[in-house]
Amino acid sequence: MKKAIIVLTVAAAFITLFIGCKRDSDVLATYNNGKVTRGDFHIWLDAHHISKDAVLKRKKQQVSKLNMMVLWKLAAEEARKAGFDKTEDFKALADIATESQLISIVLKREVQKQAGFEEPAVKLRQIVLNVKDFKMLNNKRVNIEGADLEGEFGKAMEEARQIIAQLDKGADFAELAKKHSQDFSRTKGGDSGFIIGPMVHPELAKAAFALPEGKYSTEPVRLPNSVVIIKVEGKTTLRPDNIERVIENKAQAASLKNRLLRNSGENYLSGLKTAPDVAVTLENIASRDKKAQLFKIGEAVYTVGDLESRLDLISRKIYKDAPGKKKITDEQKKRFAESMLRYALLSRVAEQKGIVREPEYKQNVELRLVSLLAREYMKHVSSENTKITEKDIRDEYEQSKDKRYYTVQRVGGKNQKVIQPFSQARERIEKTLFIKRQSSFLKEWKEKILLDGNFNVNESELEGE
Repeated sequence: MKKAIIVLTVAAAFITLFIGCKRDSDVLATYNNGKVTRGDFHIWLDAHHISKDAVLKRKKQQVSKLNMMVLWKLAAEEARKAGFDKTEDFKALADIATESQLISIVLKREVQKQAGFEEPAVKLRQIVLNVKDFKMLNNKRVNIEGADLEGEFGKAMEEARQIIAQLDKGADFAELAKKHSQDFSRTKGGDSGFIIGPMVHPELAKAAFALPEGKYSTEPVRLPNSVVIIKVEGKTTLRPDNIERVIENKAQAASLKNRLLRNSGENYLSGLKTAPDVAVTLENIASRDKKAQLFKIGEAVYTVGDLESRLDLISRKIYKDAPGKKKITDEQKKRFAESMLRYALLSRVAEQKGIVREPEYKQNVELRLVSLLAREYMKHVSSENTKITEKDIRDEYEQSKDKRYYTVQRVGGKNQKVIQPFSQARERIEKTLFIKRQSSFLKEWKEKILLDGNFNVNESELEGE
């Protein structure tokens, strides 16, 4: 009898384990002519850099992300039916999106896995005394300079020297930091963890790396807007194989490692630029000749015209609704040109290494392009179907000018509400109405797409609570 019970118990446990097992082939959601398996869902989350751990803890989160995943699939199908994916603007955006993925993959593959670094670092405590570089004049903040600013620095230097005098008498650095420092590190007794030279102002780095271990600065370090007393509590050389062990704070260790790997990445790119068949002439950015060469890699030539075409797209598609960013600055233009050069160099590496032909890379690119196509098409559809008339704008102004479209001015010693003229409020009203109606249209459009697509989630297969 006992044997039978044991056998039944084991069998029941096996059945429970088998039934409860989550398999990649499990269907989480269905829609017209399609389904989403657990494996599909996990790949999609990874491709979009969404934390699986966070999503899989809550069924509500999974439903939300499945909704998004299928919505993008269905919206992308609509976009293709409308030929939206064939437009020049979308193809250019798709190129930019693909570039960013390729850059990330090549740098990770060719740099981070092979990169080595040896970077001197010091463990620092500091007492920071901020220097007041402004004064209030008629309720307005006015910057001070010259003798007035030197006077403020003089006060801070004197206070710092008094603190150093206390240290000379044996006072505890951490306690003085808690009492006097005006930096975020004061709560930790001035402990700022390990630093490397590029992380801080050159004057601070110079002083920190010059101090012996266990010593503090006997003269305050003057920075552009503060005076600092520092103490070096440790010195080391950071390498990929010791950084997590040397730096106990995991977040700080990860941040420093990423920074050093980025430096390795820049060094790697610098090496690619020195190839015999690479010529870089980015100084031609300011040229009005669209055929002027910016850089040449092998037989491929990239010109001012190529850059301007991309900048035109960026200006229209990305900055069109951003106040103050409609005109791309010279500095932004330079960064875009450098980005184009970076992509062109790394894409050649990807071609040489066969990365662009790998199934995993192709799958990742396709998933990201589907999401891009869906989002761009939804913006296009909602914009095309959102109309704001002059009457709409005028009606909103008349109905709400006392509530929204006014300023408060000081008149006769009292605050007084002053209604903005219609001409001043008009642009703001038009934008506000457009965004509100566009959002409302898009919400209904999404609901209809999912309803027509017979989207359904199999909640019994979801994980977590």
